Amino acid sequence: FYYEDKTSFEHPPDHDLTLASVGRMKDDLAKHNLRLAVVLVPTGYTVYYPLFRSARTNDAGAEYLQRLEAGISKQGIPVFNALPRLREAAATALARDQLVYWPDDAHWNPKGVDIVAAAVAPWLASLIRKP
Repeated sequence: FYYEDKTSFEHPPDHDLTLASVGRMKDDLAKHNLRLAVVLVPTGYTVYYPLFRSARTNDAGAEYLQRLEAGISKQGIPVFNALPRLREAAATALARDQLVYWPDDAHWNPKGVDIVAAAVAPWLASLIRKP
């Protein structure tokens, strides 16, 4: 994992600053009759954290994303947290000696992309159908 992934897990960005930025984006888009929807994308470190032998009980990455999800939703912004699906897929894939992230990169591999796309597509479709 990249050093920055572990660092952001242990010391997440400022929650309030992030929520304020998302709120400003929502307002700026609304001026152009556009709606904001947010997909929360966890780092590979956060996804694989429960599978580490040395995992502590404090799952800071998941806690941060859950707080963001709640705060964004409270602002009336649709939000999709990809962490649960990626964690489930990562555990299943790892049992088969496979990964959902590239081993030498911070990005999803095709398997990871497929998992998130399959979950996000119907969610986005439901948003598009809403007035």
